[in-house]
Amino acid sequence: MKLIGRIGLIGLMAAVPLLARTAPGAAKPPRIYDFKWYQGNQWKLPITNYGTFGYAIGHAGGEWPVGSGDMYIYGAGIWIGCVKRT
Repeated sequence: MKLIGRIGLIGLMAAVPLLARTAPGAAKPPRIYDFKWYQGNQWKLPITNYGTFGYAIGHAGGEWPVGSGDMYIYGAGIWIGCVKRT
């Protein structure tokens, strides 16, 4: 009996998010793009909240060593690759 109750509770917990939806006519919130400078290990690097790093909204980033003015990264993000067998 306990097993049936647990299965029912797990099923209910899985089904409730499927019933959630946005109210009709609701406005979407504006997107907020922001970045912060990471500074450590002699690097000064901008990191954004939308997945890129090394690009500081209009100019290159990735300064090394800090204070030199030498920028090494213009823009980067997560790279995913694979090898296809032929």
